Amino acid sequence: MLSKEMGHVAMSARLTQADAAIYGMATEGRSAADIFKVIASASRNPFNRQLAKLLLKTGITPKINSLIDGW
Repeated sequence: MLSKEMGHVAMSARLTQADAAIYGMATEGRSAADIFKVIASASRNPFNRQLAKLLLKTGITPKINSLIDGW
């Protein structure tokens, strides 16, 4: 289970279950496309959903890293 407090200034607020799932996917090494698909389908924020859909549509393949396990 991911810690609710990540120790990073940007992560000092409590994480939602959706946030924890996304960070978990990054920690597991899941592809950016997999992460974007989750955001596109499940984000409460319409901007985030649309952005994820557009990023998927472009076909870019960024590498997403998690800082949970350190640098």
